[in-house]
Amino acid sequence: MTTHYSFLSWVRGGAAAVITEPDADDLPGHAKVPIELKLTTTPTEAGGKPDFINLDIHLYGPSDIIGIDPHQIIRTEPRHQTSNFMPNYLAAIEFDRPDFPWLFTPAKAEAQQGRLRPWLCLVVVRKQEGVLIGTQPGAPLPVLDIHDPAIANDELPDLSESWAWAHSQVLHEQGDANLKKALTEQPNLAISRLLCPRRLEAHQSYVACLVPTFEVGRKVGLGETLSETENDINTQVLKPAWSDPQDIKLPVYYHWEFSTGEAGDFEDLAKKLGPQALPAGAGSRKLYIGQSGVPAPSGQTDWEDLDSLDFAGVFRPAGFPSPVPPDRDAPQSWVAQLKNVLNASDWTSTGESSDAPIVGPPIYARFQQSLQRLPDAAAGWVNELNLDARNRTAAGLGVLCVQTLQEALMHSAWQQLGDFQQAQQLIRQSELAQETSNAIYTKHLRTQQTNGNPVGRPLSRALFYQMTAPAHARIVVRDQGQSAAEGLPPTLARWAEAQHLPSLGTISTFRKLSRSGGPIMRRMEPKASAGQRAQSESAETRPLDLRTADTGATNPTAFEISAGLTAMKPLGKVRLDLIGQAKQWQDNAENSSEADRARADRMQMAINKLQAHLKKLTDAPRAEERTPKLFDQEMQDDLKAKIDPKHVLPPLLISRIHAPANGSSSASAQSSEEGVPGVQAPIAHPTFPQSMYEVIRELKPDMLMAGADQLKENSVTLMETNPEFIEAFMVGLNHEMARELLWRGYPTDQRGTYFQSFWSQGKADINKIHTWDLNSRLGQNLEDGHTSANGNGDQLALIIRAELLRRFPNTVIYAVKAKTERTLCKDPDDREHPDEPVEVYPIHRGQLTDDAMFILFNLTSEQVKSSPTQNGWFFMFQQQPTEARFGLDVTASGELLTWDDLAWAHLETDPGRYISVARAVDSLSSINDPNGPKWNFNGAHMADIFLQKPYRVGIHADNLLS
Repeated sequence: MTTHYSFLSWVRGGAAAVITEPDADDLPGHAKVPIELKLTTTPTEAGGKPDFINLDIHLYGPSDIIGIDPHQIIRTEPRHQTSNFMPNYLAAIEFDRPDFPWLFTPAKAEAQQGRLRPWLCLVVVRKQEGVLIGTQPGAPLPVLDIHDPAIANDELPDLSESWAWAHSQVLHEQGDANLKKALTEQPNLAISRLLCPRRLEAHQSYVACLVPTFEVGRKVGLGETLSETENDINTQVLKPAWSDPQDIKLPVYYHWEFSTGEAGDFEDLAKKLGPQALPAGAGSRKLYIGQSGVPAPSGQTDWEDLDSLDFAGVFRPAGFPSPVPPDRDAPQSWVAQLKNVLNASDWTSTGESSDAPIVGPPIYARFQQSLQRLPDAAAGWVNELNLDARNRTAAGLGVLCVQTLQEALMHSAWQQLGDFQQAQQLIRQSELAQETSNAIYTKHLRTQQTNGNPVGRPLSRALFYQMTAPAHARIVVRDQGQSAAEGLPPTLARWAEAQHLPSLGTISTFRKLSRSGGPIMRRMEPKASAGQRAQSESAETRPLDLRTADTGATNPTAFEISAGLTAMKPLGKVRLDLIGQAKQWQDNAENSSEADRARADRMQMAINKLQAHLKKLTDAPRAEERTPKLFDQEMQDDLKAKIDPKHVLPPLLISRIHAPANGSSSASAQSSEEGVPGVQAPIAHPTFPQSMYEVIRELKPDMLMAGADQLKENSVTLMETNPEFIEAFMVGLNHEMARELLWRGYPTDQRGTYFQSFWSQGKADINKIHTWDLNSRLGQNLEDGHTSANGNGDQLALIIRAELLRRFPNTVIYAVKAKTERTLCKDPDDREHPDEPVEVYPIHRGQLTDDAMFILFNLTSEQVKSSPTQNGWFFMFQQQPTEARFGLDVTASGELLTWDDLAWAHLETDPGRYISVARAVDSLSSINDPNGPKWNFNGAHMADIFLQKPYRVGIHADNLLS
């Protein structure tokens, strides 16, 4: 189905949709909407009957408005500060709400023609003496003050015709049902618009202002006091804000400024476009290498017999030959001498010895490719870059750009280094923590292995459980058990709590007090012989059978624990670890002093007094009967692996260091990127995402396109990008930046690719230089998406110098494949080659000079030109269809028969004057279009009449290729 615009003369929503008051001169200031309330005081089941109360509610009116939300304004025509707006167009302002112009108008639309006055309007006032916009004491809004010598009546429209210049626009599929659906269900497809009916003068400055149309709105916006009648909601009557005024002050809801240029619309400017053959010498220049500094052969002082080379910049003429191996354009002797000069700086070679290195011309890309001398093979991009004078010139331009911007670049590099140094410090601290944690872990928790045999006494599970207790709350157990069912974190601490394992005995203070060599056990321990100590040590790993004092029953929840350590007994939520400790005291007190035995007896007496209470706690039935799961060897091994520093610390470090997508300024470890075999990946380094073609345009604009200043006005031509120049320039940038970082003492190597973006900021146009294949050709190392269909980097560039793009910067430009009548059809599935693209859109657009643009397409000249097997391509210039513009042609093109023929010459409106809808009726009597819009009918019809239909023009590539 076809999607198109529909203009509506008014739109109402909400309570305003039921307003019944007709629009008239004495319109009440607030609309009344009747409502019926249903009130029931007694329940209906008890015989109560509802009471119905009829009320009138008053809606907001123009006197309640002292400002609007600027977010409601989505577009102004022209934009603020436009300097060359077409005077044959009308100024306009668009709102997000489709009912905004009538939101506070307290009336319904006229029934027959659908006219409805808006509560605000757009006026365009000529900037002159006597016209001021500023603040006024007590006024909540800016004030437009028109006074002598300016005449307000000449600067303001007729408010009795304000209905003609307000409308809504809806984008929908054809059909009234779809129109209603778009309004109710897709409000984003509908907007409202106000037009200013003033015919503008050429080369004039204006101020466009959004002002109220009713007097009470004007007074409220100025902060003036309303009269008693105006202040009463029941007696307030709406009067026009002005009528034939000489001087006036108006509150301004919104305003912007613009100036006009020459008359003409998109169609007029597009028809002026024409192909231009490149002037002689444009697109390339001559490069003389005779005085390049390369030593001449013996017996000569210079290379006098050398011819100049054809040198192209970023853009070259379509079909311009790509650089061939240098020894074909320059004498082989000159190339050999240049290679000797470049290799002479290789002071590490086994040739002639020298006490100091030789300083000579640079070998570009030597840092990124780790080169000391040029490769012996003649092919390859390194030799093409360094031995071709044209490519060396492009690389030298990159060197010049870095040298010119070195301070700004280094400032950015040092700023990036701040995070780098912080990350490096964090890495060093992590390494220290790793070594320290490994030593502690190895000494206390990991059994040493010597010749395959364990060294040292292995830890019991109880001691291991105690020593690792501080980490239990952060260790996820292998079997989640009850914790997962309860939705709790499945940590070891949660698991132990669910299994009723003892916890008090795991705290460090208790471990220190109760250990076998601690202060308590040392005083309790008798002076035993060596044999007794050995017997005690052998019993250390014997399980302790812990029984309750009065029943003798074995505690089923006790787990294996060393006799020399604390025995812990769980009693519900109570942990009384002293029970097991008391048994040790009693055993040791038998051979101790009288005082020690007395202390042990007192402790036993205290415990005996608690037995009754403890027994109740022990025998209390549990809410959930289950078999306890003990801390087994498998869980110990799992816990030991999870607290191993080599598994824990690296992820913590990685989580604290963020590596950006380009991986350049990150403080990460060595890059894992694989480059050319034998070339180590660069370490972290600064990056500069700026678009570097703009640097060329600022510093050396003639290097973009030779002879760009010779382009004629309203001219279009096709050129190709020069991938060899682009890659050489980018290598020169990175080469010089590497030297600059070394000179400034920046802590990085010289192998990084600091610049990758040539066309668009932040988008890489070349691969990282250290990944370039040495066997590839120069110009074949661009990122994916920057290579044309022929596999090279040469893409088409549409060069345009035209007033069209300066006045209409949002012009849609694209390439479309030409079709014959036999293959042109509405259904794309019926095309002869359905897989072929019909339309190709630009991949980049930018500024070539101040008044010329370039548009890049991923196409080649061979693709777009005609041939016996294809009809070629058109390059289309299309007016933006979503930006509706309103106005008329300056001059009549023929007899006035349809609305498309209407021009300003047909209306009795001089430049600078406002359109009178009623006065122009007689001059349009020759138009007879029964199915079209009607003049002086409503706002929707007037919008349709003044709408400038989108226009497009196409130029075939055959006419653009020189």
